[in-house]
Amino acid sequence: MRPGRARWDVLGCASLTLPAHSGLRRDITRPISERQPGFDDQFDATTVFYDAIALGSWPSGQLVLVGPPLRNLEATVTTGRIDGRPLGTRITRFHHRDRCCDIWLAAPRVRTVTVAFDFGATQLRPSRAELRRYAGRRVLYTLSKDNDPAWVVDWARFHLVNHGADAVLLYDNGSTRYSPRHLLQTLRAALPGLPVDVVSWPFPYGPGGFSSTSGWDSDFCQAGAFQDARFRFLGRAASVLNTDVDELVISASGRSVFQAAEQDAAGCVAFAGDWIGAATGRRGHPGAARHGDFVHRDAAQLERCPLKWCVVPARTGLEYNWSTHHVRMPGFTAAITDEFGYRHFRAISTDWKYPRSAPMALDPALHRVDRPLEAALDRAGLRGAVNAFKHQA
Repeated sequence: MRPGRARWDVLGCASLTLPAHSGLRRDITRPISERQPGFDDQFDATTVFYDAIALGSWPSGQLVLVGPPLRNLEATVTTGRIDGRPLGTRITRFHHRDRCCDIWLAAPRVRTVTVAFDFGATQLRPSRAELRRYAGRRVLYTLSKDNDPAWVVDWARFHLVNHGADAVLLYDNGSTRYSPRHLLQTLRAALPGLPVDVVSWPFPYGPGGFSSTSGWDSDFCQAGAFQDARFRFLGRAASVLNTDVDELVISASGRSVFQAAEQDAAGCVAFAGDWIGAATGRRGHPGAARHGDFVHRDAAQLERCPLKWCVVPARTGLEYNWSTHHVRMPGFTAAITDEFGYRHFRAISTDWKYPRSAPMALDPALHRVDRPLEAALDRAGLRGAVNAFKHQA
């Protein structure tokens, strides 16, 4: 496929799940006393790996198995066979990461492989790595579920106009409000000429921590998606920006966040966020909320939102980990900067974690216009609301 050429459909994964008859399940390591209600139902006990990615070409290719942490399943997997040969003898790398892992196997790039374990055998069609498609691109990346397609389009347009993003890669985590194909078609229509891909990633997200900052040990899905995106698509990208659909990055200097990462010695910039409240002067149905309707800082914010980042993949060794709020690499702490910050929109939410999106009345004593955000939204053509306190000092 030529770089930049549109593909026709959503991309899938070559995954493997434990069969029910095997009796095998991934161990839960969190103490029972620290498991919130519903923990066991949300825990992914059966996914062996999310994807098998074919890299390279005959005869010196590699097969990368990306999955949740194997835990008690490690011996079962490493003593299995691939195309009749012991899998363990083909392992060239095995990265035990934070809430995920990846196993690199010496294997020629072929259309299908047969993997056999003591719970059964199956034939897989490995996912084809498409590093050339994103080579040299400034890529906007996220994992998303059920977010309004209009929100996704606005999120992409904002970063295209304000930071020069020129490709979008989205992993759809089992949306039920629309099909991944509908999301892909919507993005393609709104962003003609740009490489845009949607990967179907229908795996259990997993339970959260037992507090806002502690116990995050069982939400494997997002961690695995980072590594899959990195190895399958983004290894040759000029730079990659990681933010959620409800997060827009603001530059205090006017410099692109992608440019900043590319010019940084370590190839990375990291920045904290601030809440934008659900107060608005917009008229209309609450369900029609858009980013551009909200420009007021949330006075109730007690602390800044956790770090997000932009990174140059080529300067991130394979042993270093991409995660939601960190890149586990030398120089990351030094890359934290106030030149950039993101705005986290309370109203742009499906309320999947907790209720937060209900609109509230503007109060000049509590809400103050975020001028840099307002200007950036204007540049991207996303301001549709009339703010009652637009001229407030």
